[in-house]
Amino acid sequence: MNVTLLRHAPVEKKFLNSFNGWIDIDIQIDKNSKKIIKLKETLLKSNFDQVYSSDLKRCVNTLKILGFFNFTKLFEFREIAFRDFAEGRSFEEIEKINPPPLEAFENIEKWINFIAKESLNEFLDRVKRGIKKLRGENILICTHKGVIEAFLKIYKDIEFFSEKISYLEVIQINNLLIRD
Repeated sequence: MNVTLLRHAPVEKKFLNSFNGWIDIDIQIDKNSKKIIKLKETLLKSNFDQVYSSDLKRCVNTLKILGFFNFTKLFEFREIAFRDFAEGRSFEEIEKINPPPLEAFENIEKWINFIAKESLNEFLDRVKRGIKKLRGENILICTHKGVIEAFLKIYKDIEFFSEKISYLEVIQINNLLIRD
């Protein structure tokens, strides 16, 4: 199975550089921009067997702008669920509300335990449940940075936060085998 992972389009300006997990915010992009037109042409030529999306509107609307209207929404491909004090806020805002303890910066598990409602293992397990639902040989998934990082961790053993994943970035994973 070949999987093309697409990070959704940029979010509304006030939510850029914020922790946006399950908050259902929209995208803000010029659908006639050269980048969108080129990406749309490239993706539509790929003849995907199946197209999947997070169920949040920033992913759903990204696919629609790119010309995909027949796709399956999967809850499992939502971003990690951030705690209420973090959801929709920048790091600077979080520091004022609930300053992270120093140990939160020691490793990814401790950071996620501080910032998220789900543990790293719970998040990875949720993404794996979504992966098991995939059908087809050539698949497109529009999702979030954290979910893309989860795919990279599961299939390429790349650590979280080690890759910069921009809005509308496309990452290919070829010959993906669904593992139990």
